[in-house]
Amino acid sequence: MAKIHDMGEGTIRRIDWESFVPGVLFFRAFHATFKWSLIILLAFFFSVSEEAFPESAKRCPLFPNVGESLTNRDDFLTLVSYSLECAFQPVSTAWNVIHSFFPSSEGITLLEKMAESPESIAFTICFVLIFMTIALAISRTTVVRLCSSSRSSAYASLKFSLVRWRANFLTVCPLIVFLLASWGVLLFDSLTNDCAFAACISALLALGASISAGVVCAAIPLMTSAIAAQNCDGFDAISRGVSYLLERLAFFLLYACVAQVLLIVGCSLVSLASRTAICLLSVNYDETCSSCHWGEIFLGNLPLSYSFVAAIAYSNAIYILLRRSVDGTSHDECALDLTGNKPRQLRSILKDGKGAPTFDAHNAERESASPEVQGKDGEN
Repeated sequence: MAKIHDMGEGTIRRIDWESFVPGVLFFRAFHATFKWSLIILLAFFFSVSEEAFPESAKRCPLFPNVGESLTNRDDFLTLVSYSLECAFQPVSTAWNVIHSFFPSSEGITLLEKMAESPESIAFTICFVLIFMTIALAISRTTVVRLCSSSRSSAYASLKFSLVRWRANFLTVCPLIVFLLASWGVLLFDSLTNDCAFAACISALLALGASISAGVVCAAIPLMTSAIAAQNCDGFDAISRGVSYLLERLAFFLLYACVAQVLLIVGCSLVSLASRTAICLLSVNYDETCSSCHWGEIFLGNLPLSYSFVAAIAYSNAIYILLRRSVDGTSHDECALDLTGNKPRQLRSILKDGKGAPTFDAHNAERESASPEVQGKDGEN
């Protein structure tokens, strides 16, 4: 991609700022985070899960938890603390997955609590499946917006996510394998607790499984971005996500810090707007009205849902920057044609008896009247 476009006579008409300053892409991602249709969808999902299954939501380590609700944050400092809690909630959720399911006293206690309630296990599985489907839809919407001038509606993105569900769910399989391997190491260590050599081997295996699981957990957002941008399968997404992370680890950490700062700013704005809406709702609040109660819960979950939408959008920006750094792929490369239709082929050159090119006016008029086949996936 040319950085400066010279239109002739030495006059510069346009500068590609994304090539000069790659960080400009984060400001486009900041604008793309305010996709209100998907924010509302995710907030509705959180609200229904929290109210319909309160006990199961408390036991689920993947369910976001920000402590005291937004309705009780009256002064400015508590509102700022709520914004910070929401902004760091995606990182906190990833840490809860590693900390809860790896062999430890907390993990054993959590598994015992979940085993006592089969509803908690079913809730966790359903929550993960639905959340991953919505996450891929969010990723598809934002990556199309970042890579091209096209737009992908919420309906088209959800349809894309449902079609690519196999590749989407395959991205978490390596994490599950490493988690199971860590518990296998714990079982092996308990069976050979009298052997010092076996204890050393178990410690090394547990360390390797922990590091591998941490790398995979950090690369899962990049895998989702690879599916959304390249329309690739699960194995290709895993390869891209892990390789980009390991080859450009310093850039990944730098980009993640920049994204976290922008995420805090966005969460503060959404928290302020949600708190204002709750104050307006409380003027005519009726405790016996279930709609008012649900409205408070929904408005309180808007900053939380925004944090996940923004985290996914910034993951797309990081993926695009890392992809360009590793593979040299331009910023605007994105799979828009998902139908697999072949483009229209040029018609063959007709020749007369002497071998000279000729022109068939009848066939040319018939072909020009037929519409050209173009593949679309619902982008607006």
